[in-house]
Amino acid sequence: AAPGGGGAGGGGADDWAVDVRAERERARAAERAKAKHDAAERVREAELRAARDKKMRALQLQRDKERLRAAQQQRRRVDDVSASAVAKERDVAQQQREKWLARERERERQLEERAKAMQAKAIQERIAAREARERAMAD
Repeated sequence: AAPGGGGAGGGGADDWAVDVRAERERARAAERAKAKHDAAERVREAELRAARDKKMRALQLQRDKERLRAAQQQRRRVDDVSASAVAKERDVAQQQREKWLARERERERQLEERAKAMQAKAIQERIAAREARERAMAD
């Protein structure tokens, strides 16, 4: 009905007011429904973001664990190499000490041989000197 329309005894204005109120009520209901829909959409988006973030954190955690494992393996390899290098150095040092000791023993042996030879020579010289004296006295 049109506002202020003729018709049966001016009842048209009341019908129009009822229509306007009903239209406003429908508009409010539509706004509430849209607001409710938008809120539900925001909740879904937030849930999706939370799920995606959780997945990303899980992936990052997995990557961090793999990096840690790799670093630990690398450290173990370095430790093994270091340990073998230390053992090798220790073996080389031991060999050098043994060579040095062998050289020292050889020097001592040679010195002892020289000392014995010098003692033998001194004894022979004393014997020769004694025999020379004895011959000189016998003459």
